Amino acid sequence: MKKLCNEFASGTSAGPERENRASFLAIEQLAVLKKFQSDLFRLTGLPFDFLDLYLHHSSRLHARRFFTPFCRMVNATSRGCRACENDEKTAVTDLVKKKRVLLRRCHLGLIDVYVPIMTGGKIAGLFCVGQFFTRRQKENDFRRVTRKLSACGINLEKARRAYFSAPVIDKRRAEAVIDLTEMVVGLVDNGRLQALKSVLAHDSIRKALDRIETDYAEPLTLATVARASGLSASRLAHVLKAKTGMSFTEHLNMARVNWAKYYLANSRMRVSEAAFKVGFGNLSHFNHVFLRLAGLSPTRYLRQQSGTSK
Repeated sequence: MKKLCNEFASGTSAGPERENRASFLAIEQLAVLKKFQSDLFRLTGLPFDFLDLYLHHSSRLHARRFFTPFCRMVNATSRGCRACENDEKTAVTDLVKKKRVLLRRCHLGLIDVYVPIMTGGKIAGLFCVGQFFTRRQKENDFRRVTRKLSACGINLEKARRAYFSAPVIDKRRAEAVIDLTEMVVGLVDNGRLQALKSVLAHDSIRKALDRIETDYAEPLTLATVARASGLSASRLAHVLKAKTGMSFTEHLNMARVNWAKYYLANSRMRVSEAAFKVGFGNLSHFNHVFLRLAGLSPTRYLRQQSGTSK
């Protein structure tokens, strides 16, 4: 996983990596994903997520709001969130090797299912369904994870109530959930994806997104990116919003925050250094944008990655 992250940061996104990024952006446009996410949660209480190999979550699905109370509680602490991310990195590394559906227990004993989405023989993204048990848990089961929960600074009494409220999906129903998720993968592979990719990968939108991904640290403006795309600024603004659901500023902020997260996690940069490195000229604005997109402040994210407590 570390190698994958290094390739993402160093490389540029040309060639196959850029094609995978185009595929990811195209896939998340499919309206069926939001519908499936909503229906699955209504029927089972399970969250449905879409992420790439670098653990960037789809900005359109906002899956964290569907997390079970127990997982939300764990992810609300810096050490808990860090432990979950490290565990997820291990799962993704395993998935990259096997390139098939992966059903596994997380570090706290809940079941997660990862379904790879293949395009051109490569993994373009992962569908993830999980945070459930296959049987009713007993006190002994909870006692096995109390040490880890305590190390994360989690109140054990509150955690206990959330733990025993997690969904229980028996093996037959779990297999049905996997079947349904694989059916959604089948929809991704049809002609609609190719049509979306043609929009995102080969026309002015692709040029605009490429410019943002390449020069995110520069003082980019809508007019500058519009010239690179061959459209007027007003036309590009309209097309971006209509085709991707995000404005120019939202795309730029997303790219900058993703790279800021990378630098904070993989270097010795301070928050202010990372902010200026990715193109923010105002630290207060960076903190606001980071909090809105990442769900926590950059300072807390840095502490989470370094394993220090508040």
